[in-house]
Amino acid sequence: MGLSPPIPVWNRLKLDSFFSGLIRVRTPWLTSFRVSGLLGITKISISTEVSVPGFTLGGGATDSSLSYGVGMDYLATGNWLLGIEIMKYYDADGVTLGGTTATLSYEF
Repeated sequence: MGLSPPIPVWNRLKLDSFFSGLIRVRTPWLTSFRVSGLLGITKISISTEVSVPGFTLGGGATDSSLSYGVGMDYLATGNWLLGIEIMKYYDADGVTLGGTTATLSYEF
């Protein structure tokens, strides 16, 4: 009795759209630093597909979640700022989307 070769299965999870609306609150400058907090909502749309030879099953969903994060700016020289933000955009139904952003900006 021989073993059958494994049946190939393909899974695909795709982030179709991602939109966040956030409010940022900043502290006044503390010497060369300022801290910010972000709060808002993120709406995502995802699709999934599972395939085996001769058969494909797919679906999708749209959902929203609370978004929040913290950031910090450093006044490097003149009006040039170095910044970092750590965000949690979406955390629901076993799906978590977060990120860290580093910035270099000029403030007029």
